[in-house]
Amino acid sequence: MSATMKRWLIGFAVLDVVLFATLLVLLVSQGPGGSDDADATATATSSSTPAAGATDGTDASPAPSADATASGTQEFTPPEGALALADFTLPSRNISCALTDEQADCWIAEATFTPPAGDACEWRGQLVVMTSDGVAMPCPDAAPGPGADGVAVLEYGQTTVVGPWMCTSSDSGLECSSLADGTGFTLARASFTSYGPGRLA
Repeated sequence: MSATMKRWLIGFAVLDVVLFATLLVLLVSQGPGGSDDADATATATSSSTPAAGATDGTDASPAPSADATASGTQEFTPPEGALALADFTLPSRNISCALTDEQADCWIAEATFTPPAGDACEWRGQLVVMTSDGVAMPCPDAAPGPGADGVAVLEYGQTTVVGPWMCTSSDSGLECSSLADGTGFTLARASFTSYGPGRLA
């Protein structure tokens, strides 16, 4: 065998030993669990995923604030362009109201509906009062009359807001409600209804 051939064989043998040693080192460093990339991915996943019941401050649906849950009530808002008439009458002048921060008093000059049961009096059903306690229908001290000439007219389709009270005029009557809890009533010549948590029982 020539000297050149021997040198080639020795070179191949040394290369085989180096490659085998390198492969052995790589296998030992990976361990029995798989590749380094898989371990890194698993570590990153476990560190970025919070444990059950844990919170990291980036929850897409955070818990409601104390302000939203403490009162337990829904917020009601008046429409844009609402007026601020404290004393008004409807265009028919059959229904009129006086609103203050404490209550809303409305009366009707002529009514044909049967009022809800309550204290018996001559003009029962012609006066409706709404306060923070709800809707009431007390007995008027005198027969309610039509709206006076000097009182502002709440035209059909208009809304007025004073304090927590909102009243809307329409050609079918009047609707007033509380912005605090949604309690309200409707009043017309032929009908009366009340609704919400403070409705007239």
